[in-house]
Amino acid sequence: STDILPPPPVDASSSSQSTPLHQQSSTSLTTPLTDSAKDTDSTEKKVDELILKFRTALENRGMTPRKAFEMMDVNRSKFLTFDELKRGYKRMGVETSDELIHQSIRRFDPENTGKMKFHQLIKFLSSSLEG
Repeated sequence: STDILPPPPVDASSSSQSTPLHQQSSTSLTTPLTDSAKDTDSTEKKVDELILKFRTALENRGMTPRKAFEMMDVNRSKFLTFDELKRGYKRMGVETSDELIHQSIRRFDPENTGKMKFHQLIKFLSSSLEG
């Protein structure tokens, strides 16, 4: 996360003091928003990369999405929890962060349950193909 710092002190000899406020650059006001948008973009790209890594790991092992889901659903609840996804990724050799696992669940969990069902895993695996 990016901390928002206060603007630097204004030097009285600075020429921007003589420039009317409406003509001064608003960069300092838009930078946090731009950084936030970049962070969101970056996170989305990282989730897309996670999807590609996971799909590649499945293909390399000759596993179907159903087989992977069943392997990861250790308690047979018909959905994958954060811990099950984390263990599953690790078993498949897919390195990722806890934050990206949470982000991937949020993206494909419209009911906001914090879990991923099989049809959501299918959507997850096919999403980065949609361009």
